[in-house]
Amino acid sequence: MIPWGTRENLSEDEFYNRVAEIDNLKSLLQTTSNGNAPQILLTGLRGVGKTVFLKKMAL
Repeated sequence: MIPWGTRENLSEDEFYNRVAEIDNLKSLLQTTSNGNAPQILLTGLRGVGKTVFLKKMAL
């Protein structure tokens, strides 16, 4: 648990500058409907927003 973090979801105003990343990941995930399951590895330092990014993708 990050002591300075929050469990609340970020609003659209707080979650910005990720349009290209979201579009790229959505495109990769759509290839699964064609029978081509992509292998995706999301890495980064603790607290940079990996989980927030994935939660945003789930919406």
